Amino acid sequence: MNFKRENIEFLGKNNVLLRGWLYSLLVPLNHSAIIMTHGFSAIKEMDLDDYAQIFCRDGNFYVLIYDHQTFENKLIQPISIGIWGTSYSGGHVFVVGSREKQRIKCIVSQVPTISGKKNLTRRPHWQKILLEDKDCLFNNKEYIPITNQTNETSDLSNDFYHFFIGKYPFIQWSNQMSRRSTHFYSEYELWESLKDLSPIPLLMIIVKNDKITSTEDQIDAYENQVLEPKRLVLVDGGHFTIYDTEQESFHIAVKESLDWFRKYLK
Repeated sequence: MNFKRENIEFLGKNNVLLRGWLYSLLVPLNHSAIIMTHGFSAIKEMDLDDYAQIFCRDGNFYVLIYDHQTFENKLIQPISIGIWGTSYSGGHVFVVGSREKQRIKCIVSQVPTISGKKNLTRRPHWQKILLEDKDCLFNNKEYIPITNQTNETSDLSNDFYHFFIGKYPFIQWSNQMSRRSTHFYSEYELWESLKDLSPIPLLMIIVKNDKITSTEDQIDAYENQVLEPKRLVLVDGGHFTIYDTEQESFHIAVKESLDWFRKYLK
């Protein structure tokens, strides 16, 4: 093995302690880095290591993975930075890129969240919470389940349940979120940052049957909001297929991502 993985921790915004993994080559060949975060409520142990190992081993990049949304890494000072996001963080990278044009050299976004408002129209239970809490939502710290098998308290799909509960029964993942998070989510319009990304090169990887963040929304945003340079890759499967190492979609996504980073980070 030509790389190593270290457990790291660092202070993010408001001095919040963040923890993650730093992948580096035993004999560094360049000083470019890829920064990665996962989707809504997901943690790094949920398949991100499969991507990071390939980016480091085959692409000769430093790779930093962490579990929250703060972009405050001070542990390495790379010559150039690429950012990679998936699902919820697939939308975060649009915002980060639009605000950090001098630092970010390229972006990979797969199965991204485009519009919190539109996504809520597909999640009636979350809409119900918004109506119930509209007068005191910002102060409501009550926690609700993110997903469960019967979906009695969460309307997210069976695929969502399988990914978070069925696939990782031994991972210490907290199946809860605050009720007020639904309000913050409903106002999070990632597409608004897309036109501000250029000239940062954007690769968007989309699955053909995404019921979580909507294939149609993603394609519409790519075609009507994203300026050049850009590239769209469409692969088979649903939202969570792209994390499965046994599926061709995973291998296509990794190869396309690595090619993108090699092209723009060298």
